[in-house]
Amino acid sequence: MESRLSRIQRYLDRPWYPLLLAILAAIDLIILVIPIDGLTVAAVLATPRRWFRYALAATVGNLLGCGILAEAIYRNADWLHERIGDWMRSGAWQLVEQFVQTNGGWAVALGAASPIPLQFWIVIPALAKMPALELFFALLAGRLARSLALCWVASHAPRLLSRSRGIRGEIEKVAGRRGRHQR
Repeated sequence: MESRLSRIQRYLDRPWYPLLLAILAAIDLIILVIPIDGLTVAAVLATPRRWFRYALAATVGNLLGCGILAEAIYRNADWLHERIGDWMRSGAWQLVEQFVQTNGGWAVALGAASPIPLQFWIVIPALAKMPALELFFALLAGRLARSLALCWVASHAPRLLSRSRGIRGEIEKVAGRRGRHQR
């Protein structure tokens, strides 16, 4: 994976790079191993004038991955309820599910904009039977806000990123992989 990330970053100046970023963002939502925020921020730091393009690419990719994951959950909800039913009856799950049901799309949008893994904000609302269209628009609002803010900060005030341990860690992973590959 290390050399692949390094190879990917060599193409930051290509017009198709945002499409690649979107595809990676979708894949990351399903397999969880790609530091997508780190790749996005690294791309913005390398080409700050393209921040908006990268924000949209990350958002579109995230939504594509969200759609795939949500559809799988909606189609297999009964099977999932059988497999993780005990976990779904836990106090923490009940609290979050009640929060989502009470606040609806606003709760999901807020969660999707947060650093909490996005899968969490798909699985619980889908299993709580939130309508798919409401879930989609809530995820769109949250991820678009997060991506725009993250990419704008990376292009206009990159020092602010050093305050976020999560983002800083992802950037270091991407930069470390690139540095080791170049040696």
